[in-house]
Amino acid sequence: MIVESSIILRREHPGQRFAYVSLGARIRSMSFLREINAICITLMFLLQYPIQIFAGDASVEDRIYYSAESLWREGKINDAKKDFLRVLKLNPNHHGALFYMGTFEYQEKHLSNAQDLLEKLQNDSEFGSRARKILADIKREIEVKKALDSIKIYIEGGALNSAFEESKKSAFAYPGKPELIFYAAFTAALNGDFHSSREFLESYKMEDRQAGQELQSFIDAWEVRNDNPRETLKKINLITDARLLPQCVREGIHKLVTEKDGGDEYEKFLIAEAKRGGNTARESEIKLAKLYLGRRDFVKAAEILEKQPIENIEDNILLMEALTESDQEIRVLKIGKALYYSGSEEEREKIRLNWLKAFNRLSLRSGSPIQGEEELVITTIESLLADLKPMEKSETSLACIKAATILGNESLIHKGMEKVFQAEANENIVPELIAISEMLSAKKFTEESLALLEGVLAQRPEDPEVIKMIAKKYIVQDRLKDALALLESGVKSNPKSISTFFMYVDTLNSDGETKKAGDCLLMRLQDPDIPDLARRQIENRLNAMGDTFSSETETSNSSDVSSSSIGPSVGDSASNSSAGINITPKTSSGVISTASSSDEKFKEISVP
Repeated sequence: MIVESSIILRREHPGQRFAYVSLGARIRSMSFLREINAICITLMFLLQYPIQIFAGDASVEDRIYYSAESLWREGKINDAKKDFLRVLKLNPNHHGALFYMGTFEYQEKHLSNAQDLLEKLQNDSEFGSRARKILADIKREIEVKKALDSIKIYIEGGALNSAFEESKKSAFAYPGKPELIFYAAFTAALNGDFHSSREFLESYKMEDRQAGQELQSFIDAWEVRNDNPRETLKKINLITDARLLPQCVREGIHKLVTEKDGGDEYEKFLIAEAKRGGNTARESEIKLAKLYLGRRDFVKAAEILEKQPIENIEDNILLMEALTESDQEIRVLKIGKALYYSGSEEEREKIRLNWLKAFNRLSLRSGSPIQGEEELVITTIESLLADLKPMEKSETSLACIKAATILGNESLIHKGMEKVFQAEANENIVPELIAISEMLSAKKFTEESLALLEGVLAQRPEDPEVIKMIAKKYIVQDRLKDALALLESGVKSNPKSISTFFMYVDTLNSDGETKKAGDCLLMRLQDPDIPDLARRQIENRLNAMGDTFSSETETSNSSDVSSSSIGPSVGDSASNSSAGINITPKTSSGVISTASSSDEKFKEISVP
């Protein structure tokens, strides 16, 4: 007699691993005793391990399932996953396939998917206990994830105290979770609690030493940010962990640099931020472009702005400014025309102002107005001046006057001057006002040129440069008495301005008051602190006066120098060329004499 059987044995091993044994027995009846022995051995094996016996007609899904289990044991997880999915297509409720797919999803951190699969097995006699254990772990992981999400939301929203409280509570509630400890240390530092921050840091270093080093660098940097902003930026520039550079930290750094000097480290920080990519990369590039604009590095600013397509109005305005100042005015004129009616009222004003500035620069460089743009220039000036609020935006009114002067449009010049007189003439725009005054003179707008400077003088009565420029114009108009009165007030208000003093003395001499001019020079020589160069210039002026001053001194019993109240202090660094108006002194006999060649030479030397 021959007995044949095909048996698949399934045995559970410690550690939740499985082994499968296929046992084939072919028992030949050589003797009854041997047959009994074979049956007993088989029965003993079956009693020792819980098994399932399948006949040769086992279902397809079971055959695929056991093949997948074998692949799983061999570590071929992806291949096993494919077979488990095939099983579930054939039988969506196959408990074994559900368990392994749930385990796989859990290992891949797809917690919601894992939970859905394993919840179906909680009451299963074979997989229930293991499924419940994994479900408990999943619940814990979901709670930790919710806590981390809340912490990140608090940080991004700037609610730093709430972020710290949530981090601290969660770190204690779920021990052994390094990321919670990380955020507890990080948010403590953001709140200025550096003692707690370092305590959590030490715990975190035990979990991840490399990431702990960067966390420590951030804590060290943030602690000294107000006292040593450059050191803060230097340390932060070495950080690569994006978790340590959320929006609130970047804003804090920008504010820090605005209030204090961050030096070149701020530039490095912005470059690193741009290279990191992500949603904030373009924002960092724009800030970098603004930094270059502030440094007047217009070529770099334009390069940054043109790296990517420019889509919004604000970036186009920045680009126009950078291109204008880097001698690419033609491009600015094209951009300005394309955007002339775009954006908000404020944005349109900026677009038109940059367009007008480009027109001015290009026209002045070429020596004549840009052909074909006159009508648009007039429209632009009128629109800018119409919307200009009193006491605001001197830059706009100055650009309008300059453009009107280039066109020779007297009406628009007067409108622009009205706006200038309404605005504050601070020291930053005085050089521009003087330059426009010279432009007006060159275009034969003599009265407007003088009126512009007199309007500035009304606001800045002690400004030495404005005083000298107006005095020059008075002298050209042969208004020497007006020039002397203005210069005398200038010397009194700015006794250290050697250039104003020399201009005053030369004007006195030109007006026939040679003795008074000489006495002023002699008194100035008595100043022990007068620079050597200024001393030589005074001596040359005295020599140029020659016998005229000597004869007048001999016939006079007293000097009226004191009446001028001119102090002896010297030390102005202004160029003496401003005083060199080539005034020829008059002698008492009415004969005109010229200054010596040495005097003219010294009039060209700057006095330190």
